[in-house]
Amino acid sequence: MYINFDLLKKKEITTTQLLVLQIIKQKEYERLEGLGNIMNKLFKKGLVMVIKGSKKQLSYEKARLTKTGKEFLNQVEVPEVTEEAIKLTDDLRNLWIDEGKEVGSQLKILKLVSWYLSETGHNPADIYETVADVSKDWFLHNLIFKAPNYHVTRKDLSESYLYSLMLKD
Repeated sequence: MYINFDLLKKKEITTTQLLVLQIIKQKEYERLEGLGNIMNKLFKKGLVMVIKGSKKQLSYEKARLTKTGKEFLNQVEVPEVTEEAIKLTDDLRNLWIDEGKEVGSQLKILKLVSWYLSETGHNPADIYETVADVSKDWFLHNLIFKAPNYHVTRKDLSESYLYSLMLKD
C-alpha cells in the first residue's frame, strides 16, 4: 500500500489515524479496543461514523467509514494526488455525468488526472475547458490516457488523447 504523506499532512491526519481508518475498512474491530481518543478525532473530522448496531456489539464494533472516509483512503494511496487533482477529478466527473457520458472508475480517473497534472503542468481550468469541448462518447479515463495494449506498464503522454487536444489549443 502506497501512502501519500503529503496528503496526510495537508488533511492533518496522523499515521496512527490512517491505520485506524484502515482497520475499520478491513473490519478488524477488535483491534480498535482502547483507541477511543483517535476514534473521536476521526468522528469529528467526518471520516468515521457510528452505526446503531445491536445491544451485543461493543461500541468500537459499531464504527464504520463515512463516504468521505472511504474517499480519503482511496486518495491517500495515489502517489501524485494533490487537492488540485482531487477538485479537477470531481469537476470532470460531474461534467461527464451531466452530459450523460460513461465515467468509469473514480479512483482510476483520480490516478490519471494526478499523473497528467504532474507530467504536463497544464492549468486545471484549461483542461476542464478542453474536456468540455470533447464530443467523443468515451469513458473519461480513456480520454486522459488509453494504453495501446494491456502490457503497457508506463504511461506516455503520446498515448493521451487529452494531451493531443491540449497541444492543438
